[in-house]
Amino acid sequence: MARSKKMSEDAKALWLLGVCQRRLKENPKDVDALFCKGVALAKMGKYKESIIHLNRVTLLSPKYPGIDLFKSRVYEALEQKVSSILDSGK
Repeated sequence: MARSKKMSEDAKALWLLGVCQRRLKENPKDVDALFCKGVALAKMGKYKESIIHLNRVTLLSPKYPGIDLFKSRVYEALEQKVSSILDSGK
């Protein structure tokens, strides 16, 4: 069951990513689409790519609701991922 839930979450993230990409094709400065793309990428474990899009949100709309909190969570997840990679090499 856990595996099917994970696959379902991945499918949702991919769907969201597609929606965001279509919106950004029409308007590259759509901060809602940039934020959602950052969320989708983070859910897929693509933290560095996520941060790039979240930083664009901050540049375009510094007071975007929740941006600072979400960025801090993505940075934490990235740090944990790097730490686990480094620990596995010992």
